Amino acid sequence: MKKSISGDRRLIVIIGRNFGFPNGFGATVRVSALARGFRNNNVSVHILCMRSTESSFQTAMNRDSHGQWMGIPFWYTCGDPVRNSSFLRRRISELAGVLRALTHIYRNRKQLGCIYYYSPHNLFILLLFKLLSLFLHVSLVAEYTEFPYITKKQTILCRVHEIVLRKVLCPMLDGLIVISTFLQTHFRACLRKGRPILRVPIFVFPGDEMTKRTESSSNHRMASEPLILYLGNLEHVGEVEDLIDAVAAVGRSGFSCRLMIVGGSSSTDRTKHLKELGGRVPPNVAIDFAGSVPRTGIPGVLANADVLVLPRRSGLFSLAGFPTKLAEYLMTGIPVVVSSVGDIPLYIQDGMHAFLVEPGSVSSLADKLTTVLADQEASKAVGVAGRKLALESFNAVTESRRILEMIDCIG
Repeated sequence: MKKSISGDRRLIVIIGRNFGFPNGFGATVRVSALARGFRNNNVSVHILCMRSTESSFQTAMNRDSHGQWMGIPFWYTCGDPVRNSSFLRRRISELAGVLRALTHIYRNRKQLGCIYYYSPHNLFILLLFKLLSLFLHVSLVAEYTEFPYITKKQTILCRVHEIVLRKVLCPMLDGLIVISTFLQTHFRACLRKGRPILRVPIFVFPGDEMTKRTESSSNHRMASEPLILYLGNLEHVGEVEDLIDAVAAVGRSGFSCRLMIVGGSSSTDRTKHLKELGGRVPPNVAIDFAGSVPRTGIPGVLANADVLVLPRRSGLFSLAGFPTKLAEYLMTGIPVVVSSVGDIPLYIQDGMHAFLVEPGSVSSLADKLTTVLADQEASKAVGVAGRKLALESFNAVTESRRILEMIDCIG
């Protein structure tokens, strides 16, 4: 019988190889909100990053190999958040990261209630943690927030990986958390009989610094040149291009505005391409590429925005995923324009909680942005309703409690 999250065993160790901490993008935001949600439900949390996530020290968002973030201890068990330039040393570092994570969990076995693996893909590594969970009599729970092995070219190796994931890896799990109805349907048949699968949408932590500094922004009057803000990874090809084209169309329709794009790309060619597109907009439109901003600076960036925008294109990535930053956007109370794709329309009604646009449609995006800018009072009311929805449907405290209840039911 596995131990539940009760009594003296009230520690969850969140492990992963594909997110940085405490700064990062969607995965980092989700893990940090989840960890804070657990803590609010009187459960201790340790976060272990088993692989280096930063390409260089100069551009690194994370430079500390260990520390505490809002009272949550974290470790880069690989030894350094910055990847080594040597291929051999990177492999050694990754192996060390796995072994140190196993050692950390074993040393904390008396308090341990669950091993929580974020997005496992490697069969050998999962097998090691499965064996450890069996030895310690604790649950091994995993979470998927996107469809694994999405690549431009579906090679034979990718297909083999997917088969191994479905037939071998998933049956090892004692429980599974997924972010969307698509993933819930996809993975339901992969688990052993009787093992639970729980759909947990995007979430934010209510009342934290991220939202406190932006709550009042929904009451301010739009400037003569309102600020449209995009916050995210610039690697999603087509989405930022659609946004730039849409804002250019807004300018051609007679509205002056500014677009701030906050986020980075590992490709200098990609950044150069987007800046070239930004240089072709009408003169009454200004585009500012602000680059990456650490999480401590994001509240101030959001607070200055008049419109928050999140364009997405159709495809397996959008269908299976659910953008975490949408919850952060909604919590600000600022009007949000977002593509209607995946599970988004299951929660958001167009014109009530946010403004929905057709995925991949520049004209639809431009029309909605124009609507927001043309009717400020109505747009502000939508922003207020969006914040209320986030508090009710995407509350990290409530959602983490559901996960804890699922873990306690695992036998």
